[in-house]
Amino acid sequence: MHKLAFAYGNNGQYKDSLEIDDKVYELSSKVLGEEHPDALASLNNLAVEYGELGEHEKALELTRKAYELSCKILGGEDLSMHGSLHSLAIEYIKLGDRQKALELKKKLYERQSKVLGEEHPGMLRSLNNLAVQYGELGDHQKALELKKKLYERQSKVLGEEHPDTLISLKNLAGAYDALGEHQKAVELAGKACERQRKEQGKRNTMVY
Repeated sequence: MHKLAFAYGNNGQYKDSLEIDDKVYELSSKVLGEEHPDALASLNNLAVEYGELGEHEKALELTRKAYELSCKILGGEDLSMHGSLHSLAIEYIKLGDRQKALELKKKLYERQSKVLGEEHPGMLRSLNNLAVQYGELGDHQKALELKKKLYERQSKVLGEEHPDTLISLKNLAGAYDALGEHQKAVELAGKACERQRKEQGKRNTMVY
């Protein structure tokens, strides 16, 4: 049944998909119990469907329920919980509660730091998300602090000329600009463009 719901969803027929996923969740939770992995997967699918239909309050309710049940079974620091925590933060953003989303993203970052280590790719994404969240809340000083940390880690792990590192350097320039440090912003943006041209030149040489 879920495959049929998935097909409807891919075609943009979210109401039909929701109806099927609702039945799947009802059956799986009744037969297997609401804490069974299949029932939890169905609950997450149902939350996504409500979100696609713009019913974000309902999507948040179901996402929170799925997260709490998963925490009960797996524990809050299990790796599989990190995606659920991120999904919960996204639902709060859609409802305009960016402060709550920030709290959840901080929690996610702290848990990932403990489990994965500071230089894991997943940690770099979480650090970037956290920096963006602070910027959107108007705390540009904190956003700058985190973007500097992200750039330094990416330079170390990926190299200074890696595309992701160059994007972070441009974002760092934007953070300085938001604080009125325009000269520093221009300097970093120029450095990013120079490195990008250098890297592009290397690629062109390799082609020939």
